Amino acid sequence: MKFNESGLVFNFPADWKVIKWDVHRFFGYVSGRGFKGVDFMALRKDALYLMEVKNYQDRRPKDEAHPFDLVFENPDFYAEVFLQKFADSFALISIVEKYYLRKFLFKWWSRQNYRGLQRLARNAFFQNFDFIFWTRAAQIIRERPEQVCLIIWLEPGPKIPEDKYLELKEKLLSYFKKNPVLPEGVKIIIANKNDQVSDLNIEVRPT
Repeated sequence: MKFNESGLVFNFPADWKVIKWDVHRFFGYVSGRGFKGVDFMALRKDALYLMEVKNYQDRRPKDEAHPFDLVFENPDFYAEVFLQKFADSFALISIVEKYYLRKFLFKWWSRQNYRGLQRLARNAFFQNFDFIFWTRAAQIIRERPEQVCLIIWLEPGPKIPEDKYLELKEKLLSYFKKNPVLPEGVKIIIANKNDQVSDLNIEVRPT
């Protein structure tokens, strides 16, 4: 699955079910209500991924400063911005689930704890149905928060030394550790095309 975001092309593995939030039909329903969701929401097997993308590779300087340096110099401020994005995304998933729960069939199904949903969400055919994605995402957050992975995709650009990127990464992760995201148990990782854990396998290139 290929998507364009922030001057990058993301090619997700075939076993990912990915939603690009700002082009999804529900985006229009909540637009203007103060929520700022992440760029990508995805299901993969029994895990939920929420990804926010920041690409500083070819961005113009702001007030004669490289955009990456602005984050580097004030990591706590930007860490809070990221945390708010993730918190809003949790809220958005809950709002969409409640939209479906207005219907009798979904209300009845929820009382059965969405029996069979886990199996349906793994099936390629049923993955094409929106309600499967949103109800499964809400279920994972509620019942299996340790299966939620929050990703900050941070491309520093060729002008930024690797050690500087790694220093910022450590500062952000340290802040997140001291200010844990609710619900308890979710994990946060910082990655880019040259720095990602092996099980992600996301291909990224410039547009």
